[in-house]
Amino acid sequence: MEAVGESYETNRERDAFFRRDLVRALADDFLGADGDPRDPLANPLYADLSGLAPTYIQVGGDEALLDDARRLEEHARKAGVDVRLDVFPGMQHTFQMAAGRARRPTRRSGEWPPGYGPDSAFGMSRDRPGGGGDEGARRR
Repeated sequence: MEAVGESYETNRERDAFFRRDLVRALADDFLGADGDPRDPLANPLYADLSGLAPTYIQVGGDEALLDDARRLEEHARKAGVDVRLDVFPGMQHTFQMAAGRARRPTRRSGEWPPGYGPDSAFGMSRDRPGGGGDEGARRR
């Protein structure tokens, strides 16, 4: 919501859509005239995440939002959340929507990583296989 990450600049030429000013305008529209981008009810980077269910984050390596995903992963980990972040080099925001339609789809898209399936408590199974196809993903 604040659009402060370095990746807004480092990925500026690679991200096809998101720019710092656009993200701030979208946040302003969402928050309203008196809204605060640091409000923990709107921005998880300022929320108390302790007790949050295991969390899996995927982000494209070419996204302006890359550092936002990294910050969220760090914030969740510090709060004691079981969190995993996978960065997919060369990918744009919402790249997962191309799963099954892309020329070279990633097997990981649409599959749960180990320990994060729908059969467990809070919908996150530690026993369900995660597909094992890590090509394309780089784990943080």
